Amino acid sequence: MRHYRVSRLLAFLSQRGYAKFMTLQAIKQAIGELPEEEKTSLVAWLNEQDAKAWDKQIDDDFSEGGAGLALLETWDAEIKARRSVPLEEFLAQRETARKAE
Repeated sequence: MRHYRVSRLLAFLSQRGYAKFMTLQAIKQAIGELPEEEKTSLVAWLNEQDAKAWDKQIDDDFSEGGAGLALLETWDAEIKARRSVPLEEFLAQRETARKAE
């Protein structure tokens, strides 16, 4: 159903003569003219696209050669050397300190 609504949005934009490469202002104007149900559908679709992009970024960062993988390896080494503590332990220590205040 969501894809149907997105295709309706594209048809809506096409009917109004918007070019394939629209300016941000034109896109905002077109969205402003959509019925509320269509705006809700568009927001859901945009959120889905954002979540997919975020997931891809996380996968890229923590895959072989990714920037995040090196960070995790450094953190693991610090934990093993007792220069750092696992997050759960840190949070427990912080909570204990708050209760002592």
